[in-house]
Amino acid sequence: MFLLGVPTSFAQAVHKLALWTLLAIIFSSIVRFMLLLDINKRVYNHAPGPCRAFREIVNGSAGLEQIDEENLVFITTGLAKYRGIENTKSGLFIYSFPEPSDQAVQHIAREVKIENFSLSHFAPFGVTHFSSKGRLHLYIINRFPTPNCVESFTYNKEKNTATYRKSICDPRFSSLQDIVAVGPDRFFVTNTQFSGRLWAQTVEAAFQASSGSLYLWDGKSVIPSINWMPTPGGLALDKKRSLLFVGSILSETIRVYQLTPSLALKQQTEISLLSSPMGIYVEETSGDIWTALLPIVHTTFYHLTDPAESRIRAPSQVLRVRLQEDGISWIVTEPYANDGATLSASASVLFAKDQLLIGSLFGRLLHCDVINPMIT
Repeated sequence: MFLLGVPTSFAQAVHKLALWTLLAIIFSSIVRFMLLLDINKRVYNHAPGPCRAFREIVNGSAGLEQIDEENLVFITTGLAKYRGIENTKSGLFIYSFPEPSDQAVQHIAREVKIENFSLSHFAPFGVTHFSSKGRLHLYIINRFPTPNCVESFTYNKEKNTATYRKSICDPRFSSLQDIVAVGPDRFFVTNTQFSGRLWAQTVEAAFQASSGSLYLWDGKSVIPSINWMPTPGGLALDKKRSLLFVGSILSETIRVYQLTPSLALKQQTEISLLSSPMGIYVEETSGDIWTALLPIVHTTFYHLTDPAESRIRAPSQVLRVRLQEDGISWIVTEPYANDGATLSASASVLFAKDQLLIGSLFGRLLHCDVINPMIT
């Protein structure tokens, strides 16, 4: 009887162990998912100085691209169209930063006339540029089609027009977010998740699946640069230091890669932010990193499901990261935070001439004066 009882008790022990292991995994997944939703977080409003919203931009400003030599900022608007809000007006605007001493300036963005392209099928997100032979080429992510595409335009400053050149599409472009040019007709793009449908993306997010990718367009074909990334989003290039910054929305980090002349990537460090980065901007002189973030994920999810509902707001946040000389340590400050009443779901950011531009997914574009830029 004793010998016969050993296997039985052993089987029972294995069964209990398997059961408790399964329960631990389920409980751990629930806790991780609750932490992912940021239910425990609160946002306290503050700004680096006086702020004002652009009256002419009300349908989002998810993409911002600065051209220093021209003192121009390109602004994409109308992202909500990819969520089925058909009456959303999509397009492209430009803005020029005034000198800080000009107190009487009016902050006005001008609409760019887009030629030879239908705006009814345009839901722009990230934007980048490359200047070559006196021509300014724009590359704009279009979330409207399935798969997504990168639309290429040539900008004429005198006429303030953007003339359509071509579309770059790929079946793997399911959820493009940001883009950065690295050469003539060459760019990196982030594909946040494997699926392009919101319900499937929700499942991927719930399981925190590393199903995103970073792709390189080399002028001829799409090449996977990094696969199985955790929700890659914002992109920025530090040309002076040959560094590529890739934000991870659900991991709440920014990965820093060394960019080689062959456009290969070598990870240098990973910056923990404890908030979900969307847009990234790098100051050329100092190398400081500015990032627009979504500090509370669950309110952002509600906002994504119904962008037209004005009562659903998602908080906004801007962080400034100063990398230290060793390249692997950093200091983080928070110049801006808002509970969503002034700016809902921050998605892009720029800093120039002691002024801050903060864009949103589906709403306003905010301009703020930075009173103390050295300590902000």
